[in-house]
Amino acid sequence: MVYTVYCELLERIKKEELFYFSDLLNLFASRENDNKIAVDYDGKILEDYASIDNHNSSFIACWLELLAHNAPTSLENIEIELEEITCNEEKYLRLCKETVSQKKMIVYSKQNIKEHQCINDIIIFEEEEINILDKDNALREINNSNSVINNISNSIIAQNNSSVNNSKNQ
Repeated sequence: MVYTVYCELLERIKKEELFYFSDLLNLFASRENDNKIAVDYDGKILEDYASIDNHNSSFIACWLELLAHNAPTSLENIEIELEEITCNEEKYLRLCKETVSQKKMIVYSKQNIKEHQCINDIIIFEEEEINILDKDNALREINNSNSVINNISNSIIAQNNSSVNNSKNQ
C-alpha cells in the first residue's frame, strides 16, 4: 500500500511520543515492509520533511536517510506538480489523490485538519475520497498488514497466549 504522510505528523510528534518514529515511520524504511510513502518526482515532499526544524529534527534526518537508503522499496514517486500549491494541507491531499490504489493520508490528529471537512475519517477532495488515518490508526493498520497469515488445515493450533481445550482431534 502507498500512504501519504502529512508533514504535520512529523512536526507535531512530541518528545514523549518519539516511539512513533520507530513503531510507525521506520516501518516504511524496512526492507521487509511492503508499504510505501508517496512522494513527488520533484522532491517537494521530501524537502518539506527535511525542512522541519524542531525537537524532532535529528529523528527526521535519520528517518529520511533510512528511506533514501531503501528508496526503491520505501518511496513511491507520483507524477504531480506541487510547486504552485502554498497550502500544505491541499498539497498533501492532492498528492494522496493522485496515488493509484487506496488513497490514505496519515496525520498526527484529524483535529488538525482545518481547511477541509473530515467526516467519518474521509475528506472529499476534488471529487475523490481520501481516507484520513491518525497516527494510532495508521500504526494499527500497518502493523496488521505486516502480520503473518498462517494457512493451516486439519490441525488445532494455539497462538498468541490462546489455548485449546477439550479437543476431539486425533
